Amino acid sequence: MKKYEHKRITVHGKVSKLMSGVMGRTFLHLIDNQAGSTKYDLTVTTRDQVAVNDFVTAQGVITLNKNFGSGYFYEIIMEDARIQKRN
Repeated sequence: MKKYEHKRITVHGKVSKLMSGVMGRTFLHLIDNQAGSTKYDLTVTTRDQVAVNDFVTAQGVITLNKNFGSGYFYEIIMEDARIQKRN
């Protein structure tokens, strides 16, 4: 994962859950829903509007070992993502 740190990447997935209005952004979880798999789950922050069950493309910067405090620690997180809904 180290090779992705501080790099802008693009991922595709299904929004499995979200919390909006946290520190001025939305935190969402993207899962790889190919063949019904939920093996891969990536936390993403964005200011774009999304809903649970949307299929999206997210492009953002990867941060490792992010600590927001109050018990919110992420080994890997995509921050400030731009979200595009897919069909």
